[in-house]
Amino acid sequence: ALRDQHPAVREHTVRVAERHENSHPSVAKTIVALADDKNPRVRYQVAFTLGELTDRKAAINALATIDAQNADDPHIRQAVPRSVPTEADQLLVALSKNGVFKSDTGDALLDQVVRVIAARGNQAEVDRTIALVASDHVPTGSKPIIALSLGQGLSQGGQSFRAVIDRQPGVIRTRIETLMDSARSIAGDPQQETERRRQAIQLLRHSPWEKVGSLLSSFLKAQEPADIQLASIRSLSAFNNDKVASHLIAGWRGLSPTVRGEASEALLARDERA
Repeated sequence: ALRDQHPAVREHTVRVAERHENSHPSVAKTIVALADDKNPRVRYQVAFTLGELTDRKAAINALATIDAQNADDPHIRQAVPRSVPTEADQLLVALSKNGVFKSDTGDALLDQVVRVIAARGNQAEVDRTIALVASDHVPTGSKPIIALSLGQGLSQGGQSFRAVIDRQPGVIRTRIETLMDSARSIAGDPQQETERRRQAIQLLRHSPWEKVGSLLSSFLKAQEPADIQLASIRSLSAFNNDKVASHLIAGWRGLSPTVRGEASEALLARDERA
């Protein structure tokens, strides 16, 4: 029935076969093969069923196949991470082998998987993800996306991405700092695309203040696009530093009315800035 010509039959059979996939290798092999099924409902069910498969390598590779082929399907994007409760970092590695990092929809997919890792807050999983960013498995252009998503996710959970970086072994920490150095260079280069600069500025909120405070403030001048000014204000606001308010006030004249609204909120976000 797993090979039945009717998708509804295959979908139902995958659900029923879940209880047998670990005791019958042939069943597990067929379920894994259905990661390439032509019907999205079948692939959706397979994604959940693979979460119970004890052969985690086979499961993760199959889940990566499903994710890569359905990167524009929000339902499948939500289902896949649930089937890797402690191994989402390994899913990222498998996705890198499926060409996701080079696809048009890859950024959204990476963001969702990494935010799942951050939301869980599992230290070992987070550290392995940091190590992945520092490795050669991830293309240079995708490293900031993963780092930014991880940093934002951790911040939402009340954790410090800076503290996570600082606890890494020397080699990994050095490579992440190199990524931050690159972000500073990109942010300050007006020849770069605005979106790339904006992304780099967002990442700089996880750098030490003494390295980026003045740089972020320099982006508040009138010559900068509104998106750059907004990103700078948001990154400045993330710092618990008594100089943030003075920098925002100093750059006030160069801000448009819309951007001034964001700056006002940043000034009132902490009592010491008001």
